[in-house]
Amino acid sequence: MTLFPKKTEIEPLFNPAGLPTAGGLLHLVWKFYLEHFRSLMRISLLTLVGFLLTLPGMLLTARGITPFGSIEYAKPDWSEPIALAFVALGSLAAVLVTTYVRAALIDRIADTLGKHGGDGSRGHSRTLPALVQYLAVVILTGFVVSAGFTLFFIPGLIAVVYLQFAEPIVILEKTNAFEAIKRSLRMIHGRFLAAGWRTLVVNGVFALATGSLAILTVQLPLVALRASTQYDPEKVFYMAAPLRLVAWLISALTLPLFLSFQVTLYQEMKKLRS
Repeated sequence: MTLFPKKTEIEPLFNPAGLPTAGGLLHLVWKFYLEHFRSLMRISLLTLVGFLLTLPGMLLTARGITPFGSIEYAKPDWSEPIALAFVALGSLAAVLVTTYVRAALIDRIADTLGKHGGDGSRGHSRTLPALVQYLAVVILTGFVVSAGFTLFFIPGLIAVVYLQFAEPIVILEKTNAFEAIKRSLRMIHGRFLAAGWRTLVVNGVFALATGSLAILTVQLPLVALRASTQYDPEKVFYMAAPLRLVAWLISALTLPLFLSFQVTLYQEMKKLRS
């Protein structure tokens, strides 16, 4: 046995027969995104509702009122308990809206891909039990991934790869959160390098493009705006409204892109297992 296996021994680990390469998946997802842009955007733009529901919380923070009490520049023209309760309800509603949009997008993407061998399970994401289970998956996987990145960086990446199919599974296979996580783990088992490499490359390309656009159109102008207002939080809140709208728009435009890759890779890995 050699220290470094031959190429023929390594290559199937990264490129098993029947699974598109990272470049092939990138091409497939981008083509799908462009071809179905309008139908995807009709769902993704609903996140505007969630964005608007978070604005009261941003305003209160700008005025110096937080769930942990007022800070030094607070203005005493809000009734804090009532205001904070209102913000809490708005934030919860925003989370529910975002959950619905993500689940509906997964459903729509899979239904469209179903014409090419997918699951074709459109409509299930609209049911309350499906949304509850989907939200549970998001919370559970988010906690595990966050813990992994907090403790050490590598465990976080491993968790991302192993848990990435839990979201489409809970919607498309109509199961509960814990079973979806177990199925995701089983689907990745033995294919970690193949799935991980493709996830790293494709999501890395999308994240780099999205991050660069956000820095140029939102973050740099926001830094200049804060400096011009002498870092007055309330002035920044009102004057930065167009920048926040741009940030939301970038998020709405790119969300279907990331979910399209997630569902596409899930379906390709499922074919590999069948």
